[in-house]
Amino acid sequence: MVDCVVKSKPENHQMGYFHGWCPEVTGQIRGPQKIGKPMELDIRKIIARRGALEITPNQVVNLGIGMPEGVAMVADEEHVLNFIELTTEPGIHGGAGLSGHNFGPARNYSALLTMDHQFDFYNGGGLDIAFLGNAETDQHGNVNVTRVGSKLTGPGGFVDITQSTKRVNLMGTFTAGGLEVAVTEDGKLKIVKEGSIKKFLKGVKEVTFSGARAVEKKQIVHYITERCVFQLCKDGLELIEIAPGVDLQKDILDQMEFTPAIREPLRLMDSAIFSHSLMKLRQRNFGGSLDMDSRIFADENSNTIYCDLYNVNIKTQDDIDSIENGIKKFITAHFPSKKAHAVLTYDSFDVHPELAEEYVAMQKRMSEYYITVRRYSSDVFRRHKLAQAFDLHRGSYASKVVDQPEDEISVEEFIEYARKLGLSASQDTLKNAFVKANGDKVTMPRANFSKILSSLLKEEPGSGRH
Repeated sequence: MVDCVVKSKPENHQMGYFHGWCPEVTGQIRGPQKIGKPMELDIRKIIARRGALEITPNQVVNLGIGMPEGVAMVADEEHVLNFIELTTEPGIHGGAGLSGHNFGPARNYSALLTMDHQFDFYNGGGLDIAFLGNAETDQHGNVNVTRVGSKLTGPGGFVDITQSTKRVNLMGTFTAGGLEVAVTEDGKLKIVKEGSIKKFLKGVKEVTFSGARAVEKKQIVHYITERCVFQLCKDGLELIEIAPGVDLQKDILDQMEFTPAIREPLRLMDSAIFSHSLMKLRQRNFGGSLDMDSRIFADENSNTIYCDLYNVNIKTQDDIDSIENGIKKFITAHFPSKKAHAVLTYDSFDVHPELAEEYVAMQKRMSEYYITVRRYSSDVFRRHKLAQAFDLHRGSYASKVVDQPEDEISVEEFIEYARKLGLSASQDTLKNAFVKANGDKVTMPRANFSKILSSLLKEEPGSGRH
């Protein structure tokens, strides 16, 4: 059936515009989670950095092409890429997205959907936050990205994404046509050459995004530029931030066709945006030191500490260090023997896979401070993983993984679990606590269990919140 086979050169069959075969992009292997070299501190990076400050852990993020791509590059440079799920319109979820003319695919993606299913996900409200481009904006917060000058580009997925996402960030330079900026040594923005084309107008040529509709839907909308940030409010745009070194009248108001509302006091944009060093985004937005003082309680009569790790999400080494140091400090300060029985709650607890071994190693180091330890969780899978990770039946100290209440528990089950955890309060006290929290309801949501437990522990004889 085949008459001829032509062997061609690899450069004639590239996967993308500027790169050849890449098995990380096809999903055949997983390589280093890295996008590329850090961006230079130019206008694009300034805008991308301000956008990146809006990101928080575990968000599902959409990035548009162009200026918004820089948000992924900043996230990569700041070592937070693994803590969010980046998505693009072609169907990518997770991984390190390609940029420029190669935008769309990603290395090491976790899922690849067909585009129609991806937009089902978008239209169904699957996104937490979106970063999209901005060509023109008017006084009402309307945005035009479809007709720029004489060019008709069309909206692409812009309409679908902006209509179904709670937090929308529209990114672009303040003016266009020859704009040049520089960052001074003392971290101030200098407008070297103003752009010849104004982008904040009385009215846009076409409405691709409706400010009024966004206000009606109570969306949170930011308009991010290199020299200032606007927020959408019910009366239109409000200027909320200004870059250090920028003159409000000359560099902002005189370059607009309308006068926006101005927040008082008008904040300066974060100085870290204009620094040549890292912004330390990981420490700032993705978990600094945990406040362990509010999570540890003691029953000195029974030589027991209760450590509430409910809803803790271990994202950094700092989180692990905070738990270790907090428990050590507490036991050393309150128990003469410098050892105590320990009860730890792991409900809704999570640890990033890259830090799992470090966390387990830390808890095993803590064995010299524990006489016995009980860990409890409502999640069957988590209980199994805890037992497996801590090798509980062969450890150097007695240990037990305790089943925690299911989604709804009765007053009898509540009392039973309280007794398992060593509470000495009377049955009437426990019943009253249950009724006080639930009224006439016969069952208690599991989520309330840790809150009531903490309250009861404070009232235990010889106990206190230290």
